[in-house]
This record gives sequence, C-alpha cells and structure tokens, in this order.
Amino acid sequence: MALTNETIWAYIDVLASRIESFLGRDYNEFDKYKFEGNQSIEDNGLVLNLGDVMLDDGQLIISLSMDYTNFDFKKYGISKKDFIPNIPMVTIGDMSFPGQGGGIIPRDLTSENKKEFLYTVDLTSLDTDGDGLGDTDFDILDNLEKNKDYDLKIQFKDFSIGESKTEKGRLLSKNFGPWEFNTVINSSNISSDLKIIDINKVIDISEGDTKRKFEIDELRISPVSVNIKTQVKGDTPDKMYSTNLTDLLVKDENGIPLSGGGIANSNGDGMCYKFELKGTEKKITIIPVIREKSNLSGATEYLDDKKIDEKIEIEIP
Repeated sequence: MALTNETIWAYIDVLASRIESFLGRDYNEFDKYKFEGNQSIEDNGLVLNLGDVMLDDGQLIISLSMDYTNFDFKKYGISKKDFIPNIPMVTIGDMSFPGQGGGIIPRDLTSENKKEFLYTVDLTSLDTDGDGLGDTDFDILDNLEKNKDYDLKIQFKDFSIGESKTEKGRLLSKNFGPWEFNTVINSSNISSDLKIIDINKVIDISEGDTKRKFEIDELRISPVSVNIKTQVKGDTPDKMYSTNLTDLLVKDENGIPLSGGGIANSNGDGMCYKFELKGTEKKITIIPVIREKSNLSGATEYLDDKKIDEKIEIEIP
C-alpha cells in the first residue's frame, strides 16, 4: 500500500536521512546528482521509506528507512536486531543488474522503532541473457545518454534475519517482498563532473616460472568515489591462483588509506576497485601490493619499496 498524502510526505522527510549525512558531507552537497525518491510502501505493518537516490560512477546510492512499529516479529520468529533489507535489484531502462555486490551502512534508532540505511549498489555487471545473473562487464555512465531520462526500478525482496540457530556462521534471509520503488534518473550532471585519467601502467609480477603482468588501466574520479580498473595478464587463471595475489591500496596526501576494495570482472582476469572520497582530498597515491597466498587476510607486502616509481600519484581536481 503506497502512502502519498501530505502528512506522510512530512513523515518521510524526517525518516529518510540524506545521503550526505551518511557520508559526512555538507547538507546539500550532492543535490545536483540526486533524483526524486520520497516514496513509502507499507505491508503487514512494516513501512519502507525511500529517501535520496543518486547515480554515481559504477554504483547507485540509496538512502532508506524502515519503520517496524506495527510489524509483528514474533509472528515470523525473527529478531528485530538482525532484520535488514538486503541489497536490492536495480533496473535502469531495459538494463537489469541482478545479484550485485555493494554495501550497507545501518543506523539503529531503537527508541523510535526504526532503522536507517545507506545502500551502495554496484552497477558493474549487466544481465544480457535474462537468466537473473550478471554476465557482462559494464560502465553505466558510458552507456547512458546524457540529458536522457531513464526509468529506474529499485526492488527489495530478501531481508537478512540473522544467523542460523543450528548452523553456526550461516546467515539467513527471508523473502518479505517484493517492495518496488520507481523513479526517473538522468546521468548528465554526474557524467559531466566525472574525470577519466589514463594510467596505462604495466608492472611485472612474475614469480619463478609463473609469468604475469599487472596492468593499471585507468582512473575515474567522481565527486563521491575513485574507480580504478586493473588486469592481470600472463599465465592461465588456474596457475595464477596458486601464486600470490595482486591488490591496490589508495591513500590521501596525509597517508590515510581510503575506504574501499575491489570486485573481479566477469572474465576473471581483472578487478574494478572503488574507493570512497571524503571530499577533502587534494591528492591520492595508488600503491600496488602483493597479498601472500599463505596469509591473504593478513599483512600485505609492497611490490618493491625501492621502486618508488611503482606508486602513482594523482592530483584530485
């Protein structure tokens, strides 16, 4: 059931925090990149409020709130503590982005019986054959016509409900949807403010008989994020995975690491890294690293501290 009267619109304004508040930015800093959200859907006593919607390079950013005042958790045997809408499915025009990665930043407002969330939904893999799986690498801003409006559908379906009581470490989800929000987006402003820098850096990362090269292709800087494309060329993937893994660190001019990470491309021969900008950076340094196969989640080892030319410094426009 959609709620659309003036009282509800005021209610939504209070519930759905702005994207800037989650990212530590000025109140209206991203207004030129955002589109009309302000929609509310209620089902079985649970209210989802769509707040801001913003298209960024390679991702969609969404603020959402959830009011569970009249939702019966006991009826479904779940805990409100672990109850979170999972990353939604996104459709832009006739382009579908199912099963995407991304991130969720939650805020608990227990005293008000509500939660707030910031979603970043990756738009880097397109479903071209209709099987519900992303199968083709995709640059969303390169494939949208500037100054053209596109229908946007955001569909929440599964909710995280916490850890299994019988299988430790197994996280469970439950279908409470679909909850579908519809609006219109346009890429003209974010595309105009996107800076693309060709890096074309090739680093030899061969180990013994395993011959490989790590290529850093390009850098894309938006007002929100830094995207870096890389490829590993050389020996076959099977042989590659028996060796140490390549990775990237990105630091600001004060040596503070930027928050972010990478996801593999559809061919398995490269990565797309995304790092969050705080808006105060003057310069970033890209540092290729090696993660040892025996300790992938632990310490990193620089390619060669003596080869300072392996570090790439970029001024932030």
